[in-house]
Amino acid sequence: MIYPEFSIAPIVFMLSVSTTLSLRPLEAGESLDWHSFRGKTQHRRSFCSEAGWNHEWGDEFSEEKLGNSWAPVTSADSQGDHSAPVSGIGITACRTARCRPENVRLENGKLILLSERDPQNASKYYTGAVTTRGLKNWKDDKPYRMCVSAKLPGMKGASRGIWPAHWMLPDNGLSEKCLDEGEVDIMEMVNGDGGAYSTYHYMQSWPNLTCADFNTYHKSRSSLTQLHDWDNDYHEYAIERSKDHITYAIDGRVVHHLPSEQLKIPLSHSPFYLILNTAVGGAWAGEPSADTIFPTEHMIDYVRVARRSEDAPKLDITSLLSMPLGRSADDIGSADLAKSASWADTWRTSSFLEAGETLEPPPPLSIVRLPRSLS
Repeated sequence: MIYPEFSIAPIVFMLSVSTTLSLRPLEAGESLDWHSFRGKTQHRRSFCSEAGWNHEWGDEFSEEKLGNSWAPVTSADSQGDHSAPVSGIGITACRTARCRPENVRLENGKLILLSERDPQNASKYYTGAVTTRGLKNWKDDKPYRMCVSAKLPGMKGASRGIWPAHWMLPDNGLSEKCLDEGEVDIMEMVNGDGGAYSTYHYMQSWPNLTCADFNTYHKSRSSLTQLHDWDNDYHEYAIERSKDHITYAIDGRVVHHLPSEQLKIPLSHSPFYLILNTAVGGAWAGEPSADTIFPTEHMIDYVRVARRSEDAPKLDITSLLSMPLGRSADDIGSADLAKSASWADTWRTSSFLEAGETLEPPPPLSIVRLPRSLS
């Protein structure tokens, strides 16, 4: 396991912040509580239902067709370079596969994104993706939380090339050309390894330059969460966003806290839209192998958005100090990693929330442990 290195500077900054977040790390001896939502599948603690957060919008996928906030992603016949780190959603949400509306369906209160191999051509794949682009977006004028409950596709040892993701882009007209205002990756997993990545991508050149050279200015801050039963059970992957921070949580527990000062550039305040997808292949995951099992399904139980109320409880300083801080490629000490054009090279672990059998007090800015999935 890799433990994050950190200096006193982030702690001094965090102590000086006047914050009203209602985040809390796992406490020693504390177990996860389960509860149901409107008779749906049992879930762990929801980040969007904590005290002080009011439900603003959601989709439980209980209708016969997608609501008017969603649109299926459709790939063009000629996709172009599917390994490019920044491109149109028809490429970045699909990669080697072609996204088709027929690979998106609603069934038994679930949104299902199907990934499959062409029966006539073993090197050709189809997959499903949906987006709220142009239909629904969210601003950070008041802090909000975005929560997605999902059972991820694939299985360990038989999922090379499978790349599910829940992510957000700025609705600024530039997000398919450059990452000027950042990319919020709520969750990504590659090759069915059980590791959920929580990452923020950004351009160090913004806001001074528009669409500057990716290789020179691209940065990312990332954390990794190892999960049990990600393919057999639903987990909630979530973020909280405000004007001065982005915080990531899994099953209601903070796994990555990103204050804007850590970036040395301001956070964008453009509204962001949501993408839910399963890419196949691409530079990071690599292409499927003969052992990759198709078809496979990415099942989303709900998407919920909550806004912070004026009476939300304030965050305790001791909780703030124990929040995991994501780490960038710069922290590893390799300029090549920090400047790489390949997303695969910039994904590095920083903080871990590892699903284990026992609960232990979390060391500041390092590891939090959760119990194995309850039955």
